[in-house]
Amino acid sequence: MNESMEAIIKEHLNSLLQNLNSYFPRDTMESIRKNSVWIIGPFSVTLKPAALTAAKYEVLIDYQASFRSKPLPEFWTQLGEDLLILSSKSKFRATKTKYRARLDAADDMLLQLTCVTTDIDKLCCKKQAHCLY
Repeated sequence: MNESMEAIIKEHLNSLLQNLNSYFPRDTMESIRKNSVWIIGPFSVTLKPAALTAAKYEVLIDYQASFRSKPLPEFWTQLGEDLLILSSKSKFRATKTKYRARLDAADDMLLQLTCVTTDIDKLCCKKQAHCLY
């Protein structure tokens, strides 16, 4: 690659970096780095990060012991699956506690585990009110 092409690429990359920095202020990025150290190096965490609940931190500790000799992608894949299961079980317990009288909480669980958020007011505005006679 000739020097002029290299200079053009460097200039372009520097302009991209400046544009990205305008979207992500330095103090915000520092906060993210500080709170996400456990994501970058999960095997080096010795204290509970503020971003993790106690239950999730216990899962991380268990996986640190189990996956130390395995590749990092395998660690994150298994941990992600198990945290999703842990979250689902927690929501299920909360739903069963709230609706003790109901034996079947399946419909409520579908709503709680979906990534789709509903806007009840918006949905209600689209429906015609029924007048009482």
